[in-house]
Amino acid sequence: MLTELHEEVRRLFIAGSGMASGDLRLRALQPRLEKLADAAPVLGRLAEGVQALVESDAESSPGRLLELGTLLHAVMYTQGRTDTQGELVEAGADIPTGTTYVPYRKLKPLIDALTERGPGRLEIIRSALEEGLFGDIRTHRPAVIALEDSYAETAEFVQERVLPAIGAPAVPLLLRELNLQGGKADGRRLLAIHRLQGPGDPSLYLTALAEGAAELQVAAASILGDYEDQEAALLEASRSRRKELREAALLALSRIPSTKVADRLMECLASEKDAPLAVEPLRLSQDPALTARVLSHAEGLLAEFGGAEKPEAGLIARMAATVSSLGTKREGDVLSFLQKLLASPHFMKRETGEIQEEAAGLLLESGDPQALGFVESLHGEWNHRLISFALRAALRRLPPEAVYERYAPYVQEKKTAAAKELLQTIRRLTTGLSRIGDGAREAREAQPWDDRWLPLFIRLDEEELVCRFVPEAPEPEAAAYVLAKLDEQGGRRGNNPAPLLTALFRMDEALASERLLHVIEQRTLAGSWWYIEYDLQRLLQELPASSADRLERLAGQAKNEGIRRALEEAALVARNKEHGSKGEADKGEGIES
Repeated sequence: MLTELHEEVRRLFIAGSGMASGDLRLRALQPRLEKLADAAPVLGRLAEGVQALVESDAESSPGRLLELGTLLHAVMYTQGRTDTQGELVEAGADIPTGTTYVPYRKLKPLIDALTERGPGRLEIIRSALEEGLFGDIRTHRPAVIALEDSYAETAEFVQERVLPAIGAPAVPLLLRELNLQGGKADGRRLLAIHRLQGPGDPSLYLTALAEGAAELQVAAASILGDYEDQEAALLEASRSRRKELREAALLALSRIPSTKVADRLMECLASEKDAPLAVEPLRLSQDPALTARVLSHAEGLLAEFGGAEKPEAGLIARMAATVSSLGTKREGDVLSFLQKLLASPHFMKRETGEIQEEAAGLLLESGDPQALGFVESLHGEWNHRLISFALRAALRRLPPEAVYERYAPYVQEKKTAAAKELLQTIRRLTTGLSRIGDGAREAREAQPWDDRWLPLFIRLDEEELVCRFVPEAPEPEAAAYVLAKLDEQGGRRGNNPAPLLTALFRMDEALASERLLHVIEQRTLAGSWWYIEYDLQRLLQELPASSADRLERLAGQAKNEGIRRALEEAALVARNKEHGSKGEADKGEGIES
């Protein structure tokens, strides 16, 4: 009843005492208070106060309301309790302690970012980490809660960066929140506990592996790789029915050098079902004896290819896993086997194309001169299937003129598969040549090309490659080609003239500037220009000071606000060039004597 009366009095304090006269809610409370007056006389005084307030006029109601409110608050205060219910116990040593040196006003956005949902939170957390705000104890529990974030990138950032920055004080909180029957968040908690505590008592991780939920078992298996004496538990986990647990256990076992581990990895590699799971553990292994066993297994698989007209899918899958498992090995025996593989007629069939490419790629990555020479020799073999790898090897070991003489004849037959593959490879290798200035110059110096490629690409009408191969000097044939292509486009919307104009800028800056302004004029007059390409906008910054007036005029004619701003900015850059040139000229003027 006192609470109900308090709500009504509070309502009148907000609404105004003038509303109290004749108030029906207060009238209803008065009889109930009078009935209790015999048991508690103070309630009779409250009943009298209510009656006086209800019967007051506008002049006396403020004082009556204040008197009633004061008495009511005094009564409620005496009825309240300030002690905590329950038995007092001594706090354990695992209760985290720390400082609270950061103003809460500064912490509030960070705590919200850690515990709530919405965009932009990760940037707040990153900034807080850089500022050192996680030294404040009030951020520790929110950081532990953030491991549950539905946005995986935020949860992983907290796990990998924030909790290590907090350090040991986070461990008790992580242990308290850990639920072995939980999900991804608890898997992250288990990994964070191990990272902060380091190798020690493995009992928690063994319990998680034996009794935990799926996510906890995977996390525990990855942790137990740091405990060599837990090899047996991991070997058992590697035979689980669940693929994720087998994979985690095998990865953990790769950190434990032993004969039993090597036997288990080879057993998996020989299995069609588990061969892909053994790839990464074998790649991580530094055991030469295990590498020798993998090579022996690979030789056996290669022999099986000779016994069938068309290799079985299972055999191909096992060979693919075996070759992938050799990916980090650079020993001579490994390189020799890969060359043997690519020289075997029984293996070099259409069905094994992906394995062929991986093997050729591994030989290229090795950088071994003999291996590069072998890959380069494949340009004319196996129906030119590996000609793109051969070109890459040739670029690393032959002079530019020799590369041209060997591979240009293939490119000239433009409709063949070999020509298409080579052209696509050259496009991938020459993206750096499409820049202006130092970027293109550095790309040319890093990988020089013979000058004869340019006229060949002009004859083949390979516009993209022509634009990349034009030199930083006048080149009449290439300039004529580029101008003709620009005329074909005619400034039409949907065409991107930036590559052609970039090439023209390298050959003749004055001509390129004029053509760029012409393109801008065509698009502006067309009236349907709503978007300016980034590369074209970048080229506008290359225009000389003399183009400022035309750019300002075109900006005034542009109908789109974004186009107008881009042209105005380009005009301003051109004006600054004019002022800069004038300033340099003024510096050179002396005083005549």
